[in-house]
Amino acid sequence: MIILKNTYNAESVYLCTMCDGLMNHFHIQLIPRYSFEKRGSKNFVKPRKNYIEDKEKIVEIRHLLKKEFLC
Repeated sequence: MIILKNTYNAESVYLCTMCDGLMNHFHIQLIPRYSFEKRGSKNFVKPRKNYIEDKEKIVEIRHLLKKEFLC
């Protein structure tokens, strides 16, 4: 969560877990949040937008995760 917070310059990172359906599986979502966003449960789920892949940030996050867990 700290890596995401720093990489995306977010104020905080929300953790959302889900486990439902017929298949035995588990989802974890880490959602960066910013100071200009409204707070509260009504704002937790935002309208979907087109996904824009930021390859530079993905590479940075992978590098930082490897560094953190391989030390």
